[in-house]
Amino acid sequence: MIIAITGAAGFIGSHLATHLKAEGHTIHGYDNFERGTAKADFIKNIDLRKDDINFTGVDALIHLASKVGGLPYYLDEAAEVFVENTTIDKKVFDSAIAAGVKRIIYASSSHVYDPSKKIISHESKDVNPELTYGMAKLFGERYLGYACQNKDIRYASLRLIGIYGEGQDIDLDKSSIIPALCRRAIEYPDTPYRLLTDGNETRTYCYIKDALKAFDLTLNYLEKSGSFPYPLNVGSEQVVTIKGIAEKIIKISHKEILLQVTDINSMIRGQECSCQSAKSVLGWESNTPFDEGLRNVYKDIESRLC
Repeated sequence: MIIAITGAAGFIGSHLATHLKAEGHTIHGYDNFERGTAKADFIKNIDLRKDDINFTGVDALIHLASKVGGLPYYLDEAAEVFVENTTIDKKVFDSAIAAGVKRIIYASSSHVYDPSKKIISHESKDVNPELTYGMAKLFGERYLGYACQNKDIRYASLRLIGIYGEGQDIDLDKSSIIPALCRRAIEYPDTPYRLLTDGNETRTYCYIKDALKAFDLTLNYLEKSGSFPYPLNVGSEQVVTIKGIAEKIIKISHKEILLQVTDINSMIRGQECSCQSAKSVLGWESNTPFDEGLRNVYKDIESRLC
């Protein structure tokens, strides 16, 4: 197929573009390069476009592009996050539909859920985002469904949860917790090994190769079966604490590292999202053990820094 990927220069997008090209598909990548880079090794052989959002002749669209950042950014720039992301989603979906694209996959997020609910047993329950980032993702899901009504378009939304792997941003001011801690461990003691919270908040993480398989299966589902009955969670059900991750990385490093923590509680203490619907609908589940994926990420960052 000819597949368009927005956000193709980002972490997930670059892996997905390379993976799908290796599977024999023609890839049209789109990115404004606000966070991604056209020079990344993962995407050096992918057709990347910055301003031209023209989906003419495209068989399937995977929409990953989104304005993202850390929690302080989501809180301080709440209005901008909502307006920017809903505008991006509407523009991309309207352009795809106008161009006659027949298959659309939207990358949503677990941020659509009510953060006060510790356990999400099914995707249709407890949808009540607190952050405008999550509100925008919910808007994107709903708008896609409304826009495709009564049209010959098959669509799906995947609520991605904690996708991690090689090639993630390692800028300590912007990166997520896993690459940030790996870098801190590699550079220790020149860089302090610390958490900005007590480390007791819980998270789940899904290795990038498992996430890519979910996209493969979704493309196949749309081709053979039709639209999804509802958005599906794509993540792992293996729960870890942030402090536990930090301690695992110390073991991987083979260093004597002093972990610094604070007495500050994280705003997002943790949420466990069932991924059984993805198993039922797609036959998909996250199979990579967290320790294995973590070692791979550490080695990748070590090779980039050393």
